[in-house]
Amino acid sequence: MLPADVKRKRKLRATIAMQLGKYYAQRLADGIKRMKLNTSIEGLQSLKAQATKKFVDFPSLKIAWPVVGDIKDLEGAKEFFRLANTQYKKAIEFFVLDGYVTQHIELRRSISELYRSLSSIEPEPARLMAMLDKRREVLEPVSHDINTKAYCNQMQEVWYELTNIYAEMHSRALTSSQTAKGKTKRAKMLGEANGYALKSIEYSKQLIELLQGLDEKSENVDLAIHAQHMTIAKMYSEIEVPDLSENIKYYKESLSYYEKIKVGLEKYKDKETYSEEYRLSQEMCELLPIKISRIIAERNSNS
Repeated sequence: MLPADVKRKRKLRATIAMQLGKYYAQRLADGIKRMKLNTSIEGLQSLKAQATKKFVDFPSLKIAWPVVGDIKDLEGAKEFFRLANTQYKKAIEFFVLDGYVTQHIELRRSISELYRSLSSIEPEPARLMAMLDKRREVLEPVSHDINTKAYCNQMQEVWYELTNIYAEMHSRALTSSQTAKGKTKRAKMLGEANGYALKSIEYSKQLIELLQGLDEKSENVDLAIHAQHMTIAKMYSEIEVPDLSENIKYYKESLSYYEKIKVGLEKYKDKETYSEEYRLSQEMCELLPIKISRIIAERNSNS
């Protein structure tokens, strides 16, 4: 029986829209996976039955149950993307940040995940960059002014995702700058890449501060902090600016973080998962001082 109260009915509609969005999003993710493996849902009867099962029905709301096929190409994936995105937008109109923080953040992360899924089969670099920028645009409104003590887990997830989004934007912009024609264009693109790196670092530092403030002190938390140190060290080492003194500053920052990683991972170095990171930190602790010395010598020779 549907609630008589208008607000409760609107909440029910929003909840159903959210669930339908999740359904379409899952079909998108699974369809892309099967497309990559060249496996059609039509040949997997049990999977087809599960995917098309009608899991909720409210006749009074007059919500049509979706009848959709499998994903065969990028255009088919975009259809699922649009279906899921439409439902999420309907839900987020009700689940606003002021009053429904948990649901609002979950919806924004779900929309970001839609773009991430679609980007995995998008061949055009410009569109890939646009999707990353859209994910950033979706998540950043909730990255500030949220009580991190009350919503600690949610903010960890948002900041972690933004850290990775900006790191990938940096990587793509840096690659593009290396093939750019003309000094002016290259300098512009390099400046953009540097800006993305600094934003990734900013969110990494916020995440580290949040993790260090947790009451729980576990190996997982410890390793999560080291992972952010690794991101920061890598980002600082890849920033390129014309001012040699600025370059030296960034390389020194990178070195300081690699030294933290080396010390912090000492007790995990024999674990296969972290042995490579430990080896890399050792290598960078040896290479960066040499690089810094060379830049100092270059700067002195130019003065």
